[in-house]
Amino acid sequence: MAKKRKRSPGPVFKPLQSGKSTSANPGRSSVPRAGTSTSATRNFVVQAISQGRLGGRKKDNTTQSTIDMENLGTHDADCPRDTEGGASVIDTSSASGDASAAHHHCQEQAPSFDEADTGNRLRKDQRAAERVRSWVPYRQEYLDEILRHYGRKGFDFSSCSLCKQGNAYFRCLDCRIAQPLCQNCLLTAHREVILHRPEWWNGAFFEKVSLSSLGLVVPLGHEGHSCADPSTSHEIVVYHVNGYHRVQITLCTCTGTTSGPLQVWKQYLRAGWFPATTTRPSTAFTFELLELFHHLTLQSKVNAYDFFLTLGRLTDHSGLSDHPSRYKQFCHVVRLWRHLQQLKWAGRGHDPAGVEATQAGSLAVQCAACPHPGKNLPDGWELSPPEIIWLYTLFLMMDANFRQRCKDRGLDDEDLAPGWSFLVNTKKFQEHIDRTAGRGVENNTCSAEHNAILKAHLRKDGYVASGIGAVLCARHAMYRANGVGDLHLGEKFCYMDFLLVSTLWGAALYLVLVSYDIACQYRKNFFKRLREDFPPDMRADLEDVHIRWAIPKNHIAVHGPNHSHLSLNNLSGVGRVYGEGIESSWSSLNPVSMSTREMALATRHEVLNDHLNAWNWQKTIDFEHFLCKSLKHAIKMSAKQRELFNEFNATFPPEVVKEWERLLEIWNINPSSVPDPFAEPEANIKVNSVRLQFAQEEAQDLATALNIPQYINHSPSTFIQLGLELEEQQYVYLAVLTPFTQD
Repeated sequence: MAKKRKRSPGPVFKPLQSGKSTSANPGRSSVPRAGTSTSATRNFVVQAISQGRLGGRKKDNTTQSTIDMENLGTHDADCPRDTEGGASVIDTSSASGDASAAHHHCQEQAPSFDEADTGNRLRKDQRAAERVRSWVPYRQEYLDEILRHYGRKGFDFSSCSLCKQGNAYFRCLDCRIAQPLCQNCLLTAHREVILHRPEWWNGAFFEKVSLSSLGLVVPLGHEGHSCADPSTSHEIVVYHVNGYHRVQITLCTCTGTTSGPLQVWKQYLRAGWFPATTTRPSTAFTFELLELFHHLTLQSKVNAYDFFLTLGRLTDHSGLSDHPSRYKQFCHVVRLWRHLQQLKWAGRGHDPAGVEATQAGSLAVQCAACPHPGKNLPDGWELSPPEIIWLYTLFLMMDANFRQRCKDRGLDDEDLAPGWSFLVNTKKFQEHIDRTAGRGVENNTCSAEHNAILKAHLRKDGYVASGIGAVLCARHAMYRANGVGDLHLGEKFCYMDFLLVSTLWGAALYLVLVSYDIACQYRKNFFKRLREDFPPDMRADLEDVHIRWAIPKNHIAVHGPNHSHLSLNNLSGVGRVYGEGIESSWSSLNPVSMSTREMALATRHEVLNDHLNAWNWQKTIDFEHFLCKSLKHAIKMSAKQRELFNEFNATFPPEVVKEWERLLEIWNINPSSVPDPFAEPEANIKVNSVRLQFAQEEAQDLATALNIPQYINHSPSTFIQLGLELEEQQYVYLAVLTPFTQD
């Protein structure tokens, strides 16, 4: 077993030692400056706080004073100073801010900590176990406090906390202080918070009641105020983050305006409730609830069914109540909410042309770090010289995901955003598939057998889509607008062609690099398929585009020889792009496949668009950390690799290096014009030729009687070969017999 490498000790929190300084820099202040928060450092002695490790806490409750030592004008060499990683903090037992008190504290012996400065860092599970063990003595007290919280909390329910009158039998679970209230005070206090959950003390326990049953009626149509001519009150069901509620409402029926009374569904929306229908709605869902589920499903991929059942459990999980069946209404409202949120985020609500003028791909969050002419490129970038223009290359990567299937359930559906986001317009996509229906699978001339080619005709019975294909930017792993589509019959070239052309349509870029695991086959007839299969308006933007092709770094090894010109390690102007980011992006999307496979295609597209948008937005807000970290790493590794290269390059004659550089420049322009400079020479050694060479050498040794033991019945080479074969047979027997010996 390999020996575990001991980690070097990091900066830790440790006690002050009398007569010793804890700082390597005596010229800096030892105590937080004035204005520093003491709540985070109280009772701690800290070294290198930027490392973030905690030490111990003193047993007493003394407070810490923060003193500006520089302003005091005295610097004691024995007082702890700032370390390189951050300020040191000392604990003072008095609130005095004079220098003598600080100096006296520096001379005190701080409490001892358990091996805090040994440098042996505990594993996370051990630290967690220690926290649990330290909590166990308080277990009974924690339980008592929780029981108190759900009990009477020490309140005397003989009088109301507000009006001080009797019959204070009510309290509210959602108010900050569940104080005893009478019925009138309870209703008065909840005219603006109508979705709280009151309880009634029946003499033995608290029983759930509703504000509606106590007489609360909610007026709609006048921003919470009563209507002069309200309708008859009626009950509806409103779902909120704390469960569902039966609410009595009245509607506005004012006829004073020329347009008549406000529509009922608008009265619901202005109250912050999303109605389940526009005609006589009896069910509504609060905006807070829809927003909670929206963010929850984007982050944790929770499905609507489990979330809806959770609302019922929040209301009453005793099993004694019959919950209303509103699951279908919830799914319908969630779909509309998701669509409206995407329109709102994209600014479509402020366009004078209205929602119907939404352009293809305009709802998608696009990669801000990729080149976008007219947005983040300088004026005249297209006129840049060759040594600069490569900086404006658009890097793309393509792949298919066969987990994103969709069952053929024969559901009728309406696409709310056809081609407005990431998934392409279904109608145009189907037209392209119909045009290329008679095209067969192109012959594979590569030595490797690719899954994409083998699965070109893959289609599982009972599924209308066997997966999805996608195009992402290769440098930042963000999905491209109009770069995702359904694969109805495997990963055929015609599907991937449409996705690539759609996402490049209108890009107005001259240089594009596409990484694809079967680029060696896919690229051969790409422009031929482009001319034959696409209308002029779609292929016009690509006629002047210079497209280079590459194979992702984890896939290039299986392609065999003669693929150096497709390796991202060899191509110029690609940096350290590796082209495999699309594989990791599936990990965020795959958890929703269990839900989307049951949906209709249009609904499925909207859900996928929503999750892809969330992925892109999360990547965008992480750019600050990611790009800064990548830049620092690139600067460091660039200097290191350049030094290693110069050291290795100096071992060759200058004229040889110059000739290699000339051949490499020619190869970069036309790889077929010169021999591949990156190809490893093949030894072309066969077993029989080696055996013949050994036999000739042994015959020569026998003729001269040199170094041939007399007790061996075989020649040395034959003896070694027999030993190797015997060893191989032992491994085979061991593999065969091991299962039987374990049984």
